[in-house]
Amino acid sequence: MFPQSYALSLTDLLYIASQGNLLAEENCLEPLSLIQQKRTKSNGWKIDYNYKYNGYIVFKNGRKDSEWLTYFYNWSLKENN
Repeated sequence: MFPQSYALSLTDLLYIASQGNLLAEENCLEPLSLIQQKRTKSNGWKIDYNYKYNGYIVFKNGRKDSEWLTYFYNWSLKENN
């Protein structure tokens, strides 16, 4: 059986690039700009995708900033600048 494909999110790519100290590379500038554009007025980030599956309960509705994303993006961008 063939393995299922897995689509990487921008958050996944940010983590991988930050762990490899690659965020200063030229090919990271556009994704970093996109992340900055998604920053909210309160300097956080919201979840823009909710996983949907029968029986799955969504815990965050996307109305407020995501504490996890805000922490992670701030940490990644600060550590690698």
